[in-house]
Amino acid sequence: MFMMRFWRGEYSLGVSYWLFGLGITVAAHLFVGAVASAVPDIYSPMAIFAAIVVTWLGIAVLGIWQAVGVWRSAARHAERQKAARRTSFWSRAAQTMVVLGVVRLCAFIATSGVPQIGEASDMAFRNDPAIPAYALTLAGEGRAVLVSGGFKYGLGSELESLLRAAPGIASVFLDSPGGRMGEAERVAEIIRRHDLETVVTNVCASACVIAFAAGRERLIGPYGRIGLHSPEFPGVAGDDLTAMQADYAAQLLAAGFDADFVRRGVLVPPDGMWFPTRDELFAARAVTGDYDDTVLSGGPDTVRDMLLRSAVLRAMHAALPDEFEALVLRLRQGMREGLDEAALGGIVAEEVAASRRRHAALLLSAPDGDVDVVMTLLIELHRAALAEGGVGLCNRLAIYGTSAIADAGPTFQRIIERNGGAVFDAIGHAQAAPVARGPVSTGDYEILTRAMVAAGTPESRIALLAESDPSNPDLCPTLIAMMEAAVLMTGEAGSRMRATFVSGVAAE
Repeated sequence: MFMMRFWRGEYSLGVSYWLFGLGITVAAHLFVGAVASAVPDIYSPMAIFAAIVVTWLGIAVLGIWQAVGVWRSAARHAERQKAARRTSFWSRAAQTMVVLGVVRLCAFIATSGVPQIGEASDMAFRNDPAIPAYALTLAGEGRAVLVSGGFKYGLGSELESLLRAAPGIASVFLDSPGGRMGEAERVAEIIRRHDLETVVTNVCASACVIAFAAGRERLIGPYGRIGLHSPEFPGVAGDDLTAMQADYAAQLLAAGFDADFVRRGVLVPPDGMWFPTRDELFAARAVTGDYDDTVLSGGPDTVRDMLLRSAVLRAMHAALPDEFEALVLRLRQGMREGLDEAALGGIVAEEVAASRRRHAALLLSAPDGDVDVVMTLLIELHRAALAEGGVGLCNRLAIYGTSAIADAGPTFQRIIERNGGAVFDAIGHAQAAPVARGPVSTGDYEILTRAMVAAGTPESRIALLAESDPSNPDLCPTLIAMMEAAVLMTGEAGSRMRATFVSGVAAE
C-alpha cells in the first residue's frame, strides 16, 4: 500500500524526498547484493547474464519509481504552496534534483549497464568471440597436457574429463593470453585437487596466471613469459573494480607470490602488460624452478608441439616427416645457442620454403582436387593483395611470392597459412598416389589465351606475364585473370595447366 501511495505522490515532500529517497538507495544496494549472492560460485555465463540483466532491470525500475514518486509529491507540494500563497522553491528544487537524478541514472546505465549486459550476452550466447578458442593436447606419452588458447567456459570441464581419462598426467603446460577469471579459477581448483605441476614455455598472461599459480611446482622454460595486469570487465569501475583486483591479488598471494610483486602486477592498466624478468619471477616466488624439455622426463616435446600448432607445419609433418624432424632439431640447436624469437622464426620460414621448393615438382602429379584448392587460394591471396594493398603490393606478390607480403597483415597471413598447408597436403598425396600427366602443350596455352580473351582480357596484356614488370599496373590483374581462366579450363588440358602453374609458384 505504501508503495502505491508513494508512487501517486501522496506523501509529503520531506518524507518522499528524504525517507523514500534514502530508503530506495539502500534497497538498491541490498537488491544488488542479494542478486550477487544468488549467483552460483561455479563460473556460469548463463547465470552471470541473468544476474546482470536482473540487477540492471531492478536498478532501472527502482530509479524510475523513486523519480516518479518524488516528482508527484513535489508537484502536490507546489500546488499546496501556491494555494497558501507561499513559495514553491523547495518543490522546484526537488524536481530539478529528480531530473538530474534521472540523467545520472541513464548515464550510469549507458556507461555501465549496457556494456555489462553486452559482454555477458557474448559470454552466454556467442561463446565469448573476443577470447581465442582453447585446445587441450595430450603430450609426453600421456604424462602431460598442453592447455592453449583462451580461458573460456567449458575449459575446466574438458580438463577434468581429460584427467579422468588419462590419470597419468602430472604436468599442465599453459600457453594462453588469458580470458575469464571465473574459468581460470575453476582450472586452478582442478590443478590443486589433482596435485599437478604447471609449466610455461611460451606465454601465460592475465587470467592464465591464476591457473599457473595453482601448480604444486611452477616451472618456466627458457623462452617462457608470465604477464600480469589488472583484471577488467566492461562497465566495471570504482569499488567494484577494486574488488576484482583484490580477488585476483588474493589468489596469487595465497599461492606464495611476493606481496610487492603482486601489487605491482595488479596496478598495471588492463590495456597494458608487465612481463617480469626471470630474476624477478624467481625472487618473487612466482616460479619455483626451470623447465628444460631436453632433460625433464615426463614433459611434452614443446618444440614439436609448438610447431604442430601451425597448419602449414602439421601438413609438412604429415607429408615430409623426416624434414619436419630435422627442423625440430635445428630449432633446438638454435635455442641452445640463445637465438631470439625472431631468429628462430626465421629458421622456420627458411626451412619451410626450402622444403616446398625441393618438392615443388611433385605438384605436377598431385591429385586434381588438391591442385584446385591451391589454385583457389592463390587467386584469393592475389585478390586480397589487390583489394587491400593496391597494385604495388599485388605485383610484388606476383613476382616475388608470399615472402614479399609476409608483413602485410593478418588477412594475408591467414590465407598464406591455408595455402602453405594445402601445398604440403598436395605434396604428400602426390607421393602416395601420383597422377600421370603429360607436359603442358602449345595447344593448352592457346586454349587458355582464348579463354582469357573471351573473359575480357585484351590479348596484348597477356605478354605482360612474361615481362614481370613490377611497375606495370596491369600485371597483377592479368595474372588473376589467367588463374581464373585456368580454373575454368576442363579436361586434361586444364588439369595440366593448373598443376604446372602451382608447381611453378611453389618452386619460386
